[in-house]
Amino acid sequence: GINAEYMGIMQPYSNPPYPSAFPDPLVEFPVADKTRYKGKHPVAGFFHIIFKLGAILMYLFGHYLVSSSYIFLFVITVLFLAADFWTVKNVTGRLMVGLRWWNDIAEDGSNIWHFESGDMESINSYDSTFFWSVMIGNVIVWVVFTLAAIMGNWKYLPLVLLALILAGANVMGYTKCRSDAQKRIRDWLAKGTLDILAKNPQFISNAMGGVNTMIKGSFFNPVQNT
Repeated sequence: GINAEYMGIMQPYSNPPYPSAFPDPLVEFPVADKTRYKGKHPVAGFFHIIFKLGAILMYLFGHYLVSSSYIFLFVITVLFLAADFWTVKNVTGRLMVGLRWWNDIAEDGSNIWHFESGDMESINSYDSTFFWSVMIGNVIVWVVFTLAAIMGNWKYLPLVLLALILAGANVMGYTKCRSDAQKRIRDWLAKGTLDILAKNPQFISNAMGGVNTMIKGSFFNPVQNT
């Protein structure tokens, strides 16, 4: 079965659950020219798309522009795909939409999903739209490539399937993470409301009394037309 565990509101990642060979993604990128990109994280947006484009262009034109060797093209494309998967999962998702996900394999073979989310109110709408549009569009592109490989050259099928799996894993992980964050916010609001009502029973009594007065006034003191 699939279990889910969420970690509450996102805290600084001083002890990540996996080793990191890259700088801390929470470090702010340098400010870039925002005349072309309107979000808060233009450099993150650049890296969110550059590896995807690299993999797509290598798959489409590498045979003509780089090398005719299938093994060489396969390796280079996989490197682009792996770099994109890591970047989206560990960097751009945290900066652009305030989300992070990962999963572990339990001893019984089941997947344990972990979700973290930051302050959703601080997320820039342009960053969020760009993040989701590019990520979902990438999946659509590789679906098309997969269908083309099935109907055409089966030699490329393992490569496009790998690309589709990696791209789809990020979409599924972030979709689950966003749903979990939204559920946690609803639960927090509901719990906060119940706590307020429990600590202020007089508020309920006064509110009910006001409603009762309004109802009685409507039925027993109708407005007289002159």
